[in-house]
Amino acid sequence: MDRMIRQDKSGQRLLFPIPGFGARTAPKPPPAHHDVDTSQAAAAAVARTVPSRKELARRLIEAAGERGLTNHELAAVTGWLLASTTPITNALAADRLILDSGRRRPSPSNMPCKVWISNKGGTR
Repeated sequence: MDRMIRQDKSGQRLLFPIPGFGARTAPKPPPAHHDVDTSQAAAAAVARTVPSRKELARRLIEAAGERGLTNHELAAVTGWLLASTTPITNALAADRLILDSGRRRPSPSNMPCKVWISNKGGTR
């Protein structure tokens, strides 16, 4: 099995196993319900342990190492729409957390796509 693919306890195969990340959907806490103090407290407690989409995308790109990920691959791994991955990778690039590797891989429609790699430590 590819070194980037792991099996979870249920036997489901996962690409880039990231703590707190489900195989099919990103674990996003529900927003606090109205102005109920207990709901707000619960949402705040969960938010500290569940990564945002931006943080999850950064972790997945970092886990990919020098191979990196394209937006299409990120969408496939997370189950997000492609239209959701582009603003996330653009924001990560603007924050200099990821970089365009200069390499291109074909999309499903055989168009060249940027390969994003981690800029861990912001040193590049």
